[in-house]
Amino acid sequence: MKIVFWSDFACPFCYIGETRLKKAIAEIRSDASVSPNVEFELEMRAFRLDPEADITPNGDTVTRYAKKYRMSPLLAQHQVEKISNSGRREGLDFNYGGTFSVNTFDAHRLTKLAYTKDTETADAVIEALFKAYFADNRILSDRDVLTETGVQAGLEANEIKEMLASDRFSGEVLADEEEARKKGITGVPYFEIDGSVQINGAEMKEGFRHQILKLLNPVENVSSENDESNSLSKGHTCGPDGCKL
Repeated sequence: MKIVFWSDFACPFCYIGETRLKKAIAEIRSDASVSPNVEFELEMRAFRLDPEADITPNGDTVTRYAKKYRMSPLLAQHQVEKISNSGRREGLDFNYGGTFSVNTFDAHRLTKLAYTKDTETADAVIEALFKAYFADNRILSDRDVLTETGVQAGLEANEIKEMLASDRFSGEVLADEEEARKKGITGVPYFEIDGSVQINGAEMKEGFRHQILKLLNPVENVSSENDESNSLSKGHTCGPDGCKL
């Protein structure tokens, strides 16, 4: 079963949603009613929340929230902390308030490089980039940070540096974003499961599990046309206008 998802490393709900998806898959794999031969392939596609963002930081997230939504700094801190707590409830080290918004184009190119190796390496790079941003509050446009993060996830430093110094994978990142536009995707995370089920947002683990099991056991999960679970599921998303609970 292939699951494609559009995501950005600056998107808190993308990190949360992907974590919930993986938890759902782990539960399904341990379910005695599911064939042990079922395999899952996850593929991340690029969707920058702010393609016009600079490569240098311009204020932390709390400051940006206060300005964007015309909130007091105290209220902005409260709203950002609510999102961080959503991540912490999933077991993630999450400090959204300490992040800095920058252009994530090179981070997505690094992910494309990882996919040329194997899916395990790509997954390791994706997880490392999310952790670098949300747990360690690193600057994901900094090429030294990207090189260090990629090496920790199993890539070779020289190959990363050569890629970053070129325009390699730029076309692939832009193609992902163009595909998202054609599909009408305006916020992420956005998941497509087996090409037939769409989940718009950071669905809960139970929601992911339900949708996947429906596909794996269609006879046992026959639903009426009016069943709401047949429609596109929705959860918290981030888009060009920001991320809000």
